[in-house]
Amino acid sequence: MLGEQYRDADALGLFLTGAASDGGAQSDPDLSLGNYRSSSRVEQIGFFVSHSIPSIIIERVGGANGVGLSSLEVINGNSLRWTAPGDTPGEAILIRDNQTRMLQSASGPAKFIVVSCHTAEELAGTATVSLVPVYNNVIGSSNVPSGESLVKLRCIAMKVMDPDNTIKHLKVWIGTLATQQVSDAGQLGSSGSGTIETNGSFADWPDTGFCRITTAAGSLREIVYYSARTDSVLTIPAAGRGLLDTTAAAGAADDILDCVPGIKIAKETPTGGAFTVASDEHDTNAVSGLSWTTGIDKDSGLAISGLAPGEMIGIWLWLVVVEGRIASPQLKNMLKWQFGIYDLVISEAL
Repeated sequence: MLGEQYRDADALGLFLTGAASDGGAQSDPDLSLGNYRSSSRVEQIGFFVSHSIPSIIIERVGGANGVGLSSLEVINGNSLRWTAPGDTPGEAILIRDNQTRMLQSASGPAKFIVVSCHTAEELAGTATVSLVPVYNNVIGSSNVPSGESLVKLRCIAMKVMDPDNTIKHLKVWIGTLATQQVSDAGQLGSSGSGTIETNGSFADWPDTGFCRITTAAGSLREIVYYSARTDSVLTIPAAGRGLLDTTAAAGAADDILDCVPGIKIAKETPTGGAFTVASDEHDTNAVSGLSWTTGIDKDSGLAISGLAPGEMIGIWLWLVVVEGRIASPQLKNMLKWQFGIYDLVISEAL
């Protein structure tokens, strides 16, 4: 397409891996297990269109738009503007036949949509676009039979798509899923099952999930799986102790509690354009030599100083499933990243 602009938040493209050559065909997120970058983009957010604008195709939507109702509308016949959920309209951008354009909502460059035009006729109308969460994508991983205990791997490629500008200070980290609490009403012992209690509230935490326990001084104490919760108590089974490279340890009344996905992440620079190949999604030996982190902020996650146009970095995800974990149709993972390009700082989440 003529006039496509890989700029601002879209300057860094996220792709599946698992292709036989760089940019080759491979569209199954469950087979995103290293080797070469695929031509298929990582699906960040899903969308449904009502009353579409004829001959306008939505190519991709930035995950930072969030979920909810948004709109794509024609202004003065040949221009389009984008309004993310809960935002106000962004600048109207001229688009012609056989062109692709990025449109941004008013509140920031990360809230973008990329569309293409396929007509020389004058445009008309407004499309209502419903943005929805995506499950079982490469970050969410595939379903697990209830009762199994295993590890799943995935690898994505982050590539600089802007042909002229370098990505600076790329940071990648694990996102938290609920409001941070303190273990001021009860703590775990040094081993075995137990409970964690707070005088705050776990009301917005998932019914089951993972808790990252950090000391008041900021040191990681332990990551645990909780099999049940009330508004004030997390129940931890013995099998849920000392996860993701941590060791069971007695808690303290001033420990910080964060709700996290059960994942750790690592980065890999490609060799000859390819990443390490995992023989299947459980092949942890293939990537055991990488440096893994469970950091939940940009200072404790992964850091890449710079990527020139066309360069890429691989991000591996290691998902742990605890034996006896309670099944749910909507368990969530979250990955966050931030980078600089020209005078902008872009923050996104998936």
